[in-house]
Amino acid sequence: MRWSWVVLVVLLAVPVQAQPVADAYLITPGHGVGTIVLGQAYSDVEAVLGKPSAVAPASTGGRLFLWFRNEPGTAGGRGVSLSPEGAVDRVIVFKDRRYATKDGVRVGLSEQEVIARLGAPQRIAHDPRTSANRILEYPGFQVWVNTDASLMIVGVFELGVVPMKE
Repeated sequence: MRWSWVVLVVLLAVPVQAQPVADAYLITPGHGVGTIVLGQAYSDVEAVLGKPSAVAPASTGGRLFLWFRNEPGTAGGRGVSLSPEGAVDRVIVFKDRRYATKDGVRVGLSEQEVIARLGAPQRIAHDPRTSANRILEYPGFQVWVNTDASLMIVGVFELGVVPMKE
């Protein structure tokens, strides 16, 4: 019995390593997601992703383009917002667990798991659309966390790559 407790304690003390992520699904803060990068022209994005599923005004004053996964049981996808000049100024991944940073931050983690992997955020903001969402802001990276247990994903539901602030 004593040995089993020792093994359990040793296993609990070993940090969880992030699983490697294929380049197509790699989120790089301050740079982009896979082959979609900040500053890229929209025509280059559309050449890779095809025609978007939806278009809406973006909070940056430009437009937001969304591509939804059309697979059974999935509600996620990707998006880009464009500056008024037409360049990608934000790349997002929502409700899609395939995408991750090299540190293993991905949709589905809890806020505590994100902080354990990345440290304390520079700032915590609140989603102006609903009080159930918190935005953890890191250099070149935003982590949107849902705190409403009645929704499909509690924890990280959206990841956004933004320019590094100088």
